[in-house]
Amino acid sequence: MLKLVDVNPISINITVENPTVTLPSDTIIQPNQPVSINAQGSLYSAEWSNGFVGNPLQISPSMTNQYTVTVTSQFAACKAPDSIIVKVIDLRDDVTKRFTGTVTVIY
Repeated sequence: MLKLVDVNPISINITVENPTVTLPSDTIIQPNQPVSINAQGSLYSAEWSNGFVGNPLQISPSMTNQYTVTVTSQFAACKAPDSIIVKVIDLRDDVTKRFTGTVTVIY
């Protein structure tokens, strides 16, 4: 027969740090202009809304889009998201729309 004598409970404290992520401010680029979006923070892995896994995200978008990154802690228990909007504007078209008529260039 086994007899337990004076059993004391054991206390274990586990601290899990939540990952943090910060993306740059929203940005404006020309169509198909290469841009690198670098997620900053305490991240173990980064998964982007376009399916890319890694950091930084290298893109050359032809139209405005929102990109979301979700970073995961080392033990995959905690996640943190952030988003950036990359607005694509063809400034050549914009200038053409604003100015109609004759333009005189003076040298």
